[in-house]
Amino acid sequence: MSVEKSMNLRLLKLKISVLERLQELASAQKITKRCNCCFAGPTTYHTFADLESILKIRCLVHGIRFHDCIVWVPLDVPLALSDQHCCSCLSDIWRNYRLGKREYPTAEEQDKYLEDWWKELTVALTPEGERAVLHEIAGADQLIKGYEKARGEAHGHNV
Repeated sequence: MSVEKSMNLRLLKLKISVLERLQELASAQKITKRCNCCFAGPTTYHTFADLESILKIRCLVHGIRFHDCIVWVPLDVPLALSDQHCCSCLSDIWRNYRLGKREYPTAEEQDKYLEDWWKELTVALTPEGERAVLHEIAGADQLIKGYEKARGEAHGHNV
């Protein structure tokens, strides 16, 4: 066998060895990827900003993160543990209590909470407040429709 053929054969063997190692690494990466889709129950959100952040989270396995259903919840209800970092709301005594971050609210804290809630409701019932709420709902609906379209396309459906 000529020197040139011998070198070509060694080079070819080296390339095959490198390709096999790359394939092993790619397989190992696939194994370590974990699905973070939300098939176990509803995906909850408080605000448009929360929903926007939640829908930006990608699944390492599927690309798009699948959600069983998407539901608005009041501020005192915690988001799913996997989405807690997306909550853009101010601290809430009842949400923190439900998360185990604090003791049961005192009577004074409950009275203040109820007083603040009535103030927020009074503002929400004004024409400006109603427009703001409707704008927030419309924005969330658009995000959900966009997500549903992307989810359908990920499954090969024309949505």
